Amino acid sequence: HVNARRRYMSTLREAQISGQNQLADSLITSPGPQEFMQVLSEYFGDPESETAEAPAILVLTRQEAAAGWVGYGAEGEVTLAAGALPEMPPWGEGIETCIDEIGFSGSVWSLDRRGGTVLAIAGPVPVVLKLLRDEVRGNLLSLVIRTWRAMGLAMQSQDSFLAGALLLARLADSKDDYTHGHSLRVAELSVAIGRELGLTEKKIRTLLVGALLHDLGKITVPEEILLKRGMLDSRERELIEQHPDQGARIVCGMEGYEEVERIILTHHERLDGHGYPAGLSFTDIPFLGRVVAVADTFDAITTTRSYHTSADYLTALEAIGVGSGTQFDARVVAALERVIRRKLEEAGKPA
Repeated sequence: HVNARRRYMSTLREAQISGQNQLADSLITSPGPQEFMQVLSEYFGDPESETAEAPAILVLTRQEAAAGWVGYGAEGEVTLAAGALPEMPPWGEGIETCIDEIGFSGSVWSLDRRGGTVLAIAGPVPVVLKLLRDEVRGNLLSLVIRTWRAMGLAMQSQDSFLAGALLLARLADSKDDYTHGHSLRVAELSVAIGRELGLTEKKIRTLLVGALLHDLGKITVPEEILLKRGMLDSRERELIEQHPDQGARIVCGMEGYEEVERIILTHHERLDGHGYPAGLSFTDIPFLGRVVAVADTFDAITTTRSYHTSADYLTALEAIGVGSGTQFDARVVAALERVIRRKLEEAGKPA
C-alpha cells in the first residue's frame, strides 16, 4: 500500500507539473496583459462547475517610491494606495482579504519572497491551489512571476520602470555639478505637491517619472554651455531652451510614456504664454507639467548654482508667489506653500 501511494503521488505530481508547463506556454504567448489574466482566470476556475464564471485575477507590484501598487486585471491597469493591501502572506502561501478600494474579496498570494509582487484571486481559494502540495504550489507561483517578467509586464515596477527613470535622471544631472540630485529633489517635491492636491496614485506615478525625466534633454546640451558662468548669449540660450524638445524626443514613441513626454515638453511653459519651447498658455499646458514647473523653480532657487547663492525656503516661496496666476498655476503654488510650511514646522523652523 505504501508503494502504491508513492506511485500515485508521483504520478499526480508529474501530471500537475505537466499542467503547469502547458500553462506557462499559454502565458508566455499571450499578446498582452488582459489576455495573460484571462489565461490565469481560466486556469484557476473550478473544473467541476459548468455555470460559475472564472475568477477575476490581478497581478500587483509594489511601487516603493510612489508608495502604492500598480498592476493589471482583465479590464486593464489597476492602481492602489499604499495601504490597500494591509497584510502580506508568506511566499508560497495565501491569505483571504478584501481590497475595499476596488471592491475585491478573495485571496492574495505572494509571487516573490519580498512581497513586492502579488497575485490576487477573487472569490474562494481555487481548488487547484488547495490540492497542490507546498513545493508544487511554489513552483506554480514562481512560474507566474517568471512569465510575467519575461513578457515585460512588470515594467511599472520599482525594479524596472522607475529604476530606468532614475538612471536616466542621474545621467542628465551628472553633466552639471551644480544641479547634482536636482531631478530627484524635483521628483520628491512634485509628488508631495501632487498628494497635497489629491491626485490619484496613477497620476502620482506619472508625475514621479515625468519629474525625474524633466531635464533629460540636457544630455544633448554641450557641457561648456551648461557650466558657463555668467550670462548666456542668444545662441547659447537658444540651445538651452531646446532641452524640453530634446527630452520629449528621447521618450517619444515609448509605450506608456505619453503623459511623461508632455510633462518633459511643457515644464518651462508659462500660463501667460511667455515660456518655452512653444509659448503655450493656460489650459494648453497639461496640469502635471504645471506641477513640475513649480517644483523645478523652487529647487532652482533653493540650490546653490554658478549664477546665484542659495536662498532660504521662505524667500523661494515669496519669489514663486509673485508669479502665481501669471507664470505658475495658483493652485499648485498654494499646494507648494502648504507642503513647505508643513516641512518647516516639522523641522522646528519658523514657517
